[in-house]
Amino acid sequence: MSELVKAGCITFVPNGGGQTEIVNHPMLTFQDDDAVSKIQAVLSSGPLQADLRGHLAAQAQELSAEKFMSTVRELVREFLGNKARGGGAG
Repeated sequence: MSELVKAGCITFVPNGGGQTEIVNHPMLTFQDDDAVSKIQAVLSSGPLQADLRGHLAAQAQELSAEKFMSTVRELVREFLGNKARGGGAG
């Protein structure tokens, strides 16, 4: 799923589960009864497609391996800094 988003594909997902966090946009999530209308709306609007691609590109940055590693490193630095100052947990 995240690979499709990273590749620039406009991706529709059922409204439930972790994939909704990947697309993170109400126009890209659907219930059984509104999937067709949402897909038709996107297919018929170039500006909406451009907006959604921009949104998904930003999501892809947030989901990148680089962002994940950077966040983990920062958390470790904060934890170690707190431990060094005597403020660590446990």
